[in-house]
Amino acid sequence: MTGHDDLETLRRIARQATPAGLTLPAEVHARARAVIADGTRLRAARRGRHRRITMGALAVAGVIAVLAGVVAVVRPFAGAPGPSPSPLPRAGREVLFVLAAANFTASGVADTPPRRDQFVLTVAKVWYPGPGGGALSEVATWTSVDGEHHGLRRVTIPGGPIQPDRTIPGCQGGRMPALTHDGQLDPGHTTACKPEPAYRDDLPTTATAMLDYLRHGTAGDGAAFARARGLLTGTVLPPAAQRALFEAVALIPGVAVDRDVTDITDRKVVAVTCPAGDDGTRYEMLFDPDTLAYRGWQTRTGSGHVDLESRPSALVRTAVVDRPGDGV
Repeated sequence: MTGHDDLETLRRIARQATPAGLTLPAEVHARARAVIADGTRLRAARRGRHRRITMGALAVAGVIAVLAGVVAVVRPFAGAPGPSPSPLPRAGREVLFVLAAANFTASGVADTPPRRDQFVLTVAKVWYPGPGGGALSEVATWTSVDGEHHGLRRVTIPGGPIQPDRTIPGCQGGRMPALTHDGQLDPGHTTACKPEPAYRDDLPTTATAMLDYLRHGTAGDGAAFARARGLLTGTVLPPAAQRALFEAVALIPGVAVDRDVTDITDRKVVAVTCPAGDDGTRYEMLFDPDTLAYRGWQTRTGSGHVDLESRPSALVRTAVVDRPGDGV
């Protein structure tokens, strides 16, 4: 079977699996083609010539089936306890589709752990409330992979005054330098601390354990959803923890998908939403409509407006770099 035949098989499986009205993101098909292109190596593992599809195609077909909701059931994750599977309502299948595709799009980013002396760069457009209503600023943050090295935060306000870079102190031996009023290190004064690493290899790797982690010490599922958002911004997760995070979010009661959303920069996005109160306020986790890559976060009031006081953000890019200041 040729690579073209394999891809057609995947497309047929996807068409059969995808919930009505949904389409697989282009990134999924691109990754499918990449796997099939590597079929020579994968074919070597076949046990006989009678097999009509490569292992690569089978693997991607399985991913597409998950993404499309074929296995989107009441207990959708491997090993979850409960009765025999039964179909989820469309809303639940759509949440699983979006989050599984988001996980697939992000896969491979942290297959190789970053070095301890590197930094995770996050660049985002963030709304800062202020005189005259506020301004949309660009915020670049370099966060230490191990939490022990000094990072950096840079804010650029279009048409506004130049903001000095602010150091993010690293924590070594349970102590970190204090900061001066202008955000610089004051080595003469230190405070107690715990390292806050940007590479989170300490997180749970199953959906139920991750959900327990998100809920621990929080005031309800809205807060757990917000904690998940924090792990998607400025951190890098190992593949197993990343998958567990997306699966855990899908398990939070009330989570839904809204495809008619724009972010603070007016980009069209797909929002995974979670109720944040009894007044209709909701949190929104934002994803690219084509690739379903993570694109930011915002809070929407019960009246339907984005809450600017909550500093909504639109993610521009993330990267692992060697030094603060690199990558911009």
